[in-house]
Amino acid sequence: MRARLCLFTILSALVLPWTAFAQVNVPDCVDVGREAPYRGYGYTHIVVVQNQCGAAVRCRVATDVDPAWQSVTVAAGQTERVVTRSGSPASAFQPRAECTQQ
Repeated sequence: MRARLCLFTILSALVLPWTAFAQVNVPDCVDVGREAPYRGYGYTHIVVVQNQCGAAVRCRVATDVDPAWQSVTVAAGQTERVVTRSGSPASAFQPRAECTQQ
């Protein structure tokens, strides 16, 4: 039973990778999430920025694992993915974002 619960937890994290997390100074029409697909040699940490605003947004994204900010511009109605780490032994990380409408 414990093995099933552990397996379910792991599979849930892989099957449902899009989850909103730490959104700091982000307009209500922008969602920030994460993905961590396994790619042969480790997990790739990806911050996902989904813009549902009527205008483009400029965002700075980082994670608790990789605190250096990266910039991305996301057009209205679009989604952009920012790779922050490749080959990580762990799938867990927390994204952070600061976004402003342009």
